[in-house]
Amino acid sequence: EEVYKKCSGVIKKHPKSKWVDDAWYLIGQSYLFQNELFTAIETYQYVANQFPNGERKYDAKLGILMSYIAQEKFYDAEAIMSVVKKEGEFPSRLQKDFLAISAEIYIQQEKYLQAIDALEGALKLTRKRDEKSRYNFILAQLYLKNKEIEKSKGHFIKTIKLNPPYVLAFQSNLGLIKTIGLSEEKSLRTPRKYLKKMLADDKNIDYYDQIYFELANLEVQAGNMNEAIAYYAMSAQSSVKNKDQKANSYLALAKIYF
Repeated sequence: EEVYKKCSGVIKKHPKSKWVDDAWYLIGQSYLFQNELFTAIETYQYVANQFPNGERKYDAKLGILMSYIAQEKFYDAEAIMSVVKKEGEFPSRLQKDFLAISAEIYIQQEKYLQAIDALEGALKLTRKRDEKSRYNFILAQLYLKNKEIEKSKGHFIKTIKLNPPYVLAFQSNLGLIKTIGLSEEKSLRTPRKYLKKMLADDKNIDYYDQIYFELANLEVQAGNMNEAIAYYAMSAQSSVKNKDQKANSYLALAKIYF
C-alpha cells in the first residue's frame, strides 16, 4: 500500500519524468505481492505498451508471466512466453530470471526436457550460492524423473557441496541415495546403509518418515514385500507434521495389500 501511494505521487507530480515507467512497474509489483493478480497483469501490460522503448517493458513482461503462474494458468503463461521469445532477447540482467520462470512453466506442465534446458541455462548465468544450490537440486529431480540417473546424481552432489540450508541438504542426500539404489543393479546394500546411518543422526528425527519411506521403496525394488510393509508402516507412524508423506505411506501400503 505504501509503495502504491509513493509511486502514484511520483506519477501525478512528475508525469513526464524518466522514472514514470519505474513507478508504474513498482505499482504492478505491489499488486502481485498482494495477490491482486488481474490488476497486476493490467498494470504490467500498461508498462509494456506505454513505454515500448524503455527497459522496464522487459521487467513488466516477466511480471505478467509470474502473475499467470500465480493463477496456475500455465498454458496461457507458455503462450505468452513463446510470444516474448519471438520478440527478441531480454537484457542480459534479466536472462537468468526469464530462463528460471520458463523452467517453472515447463515443470508445471510436465515438459521436463524443456525445463531442463531452461534451468541449465539459468544455472550458467547465476553467481548466487543459494540460487545455484536450488537450481542444482531441481535439475537433479528433473533428471531423476527423466531416468537420467548419473546426471541426477551429479546435480545432487553439486547441491550438497554448495552447503545449502539443512532441509535442502537432507533432501539432496535422500535423492543421492535414491540414485545410488537405481544405478547399482547387483546390490542395494549401499543405499540401505546410508539410509540407516541417517536414522542414527538425531538431526533427522523430523524426517524419519521420509527415510523409512525410501527404505521401504528399496525393499519393494528388492522384492522383499514383508520388509517393505514394515517400513511403510513405520513411515506412516512417524509422520506427525508431514501429512503428505503420511498419505503417501498409507497409499503405498494400500497398493501392496490390494
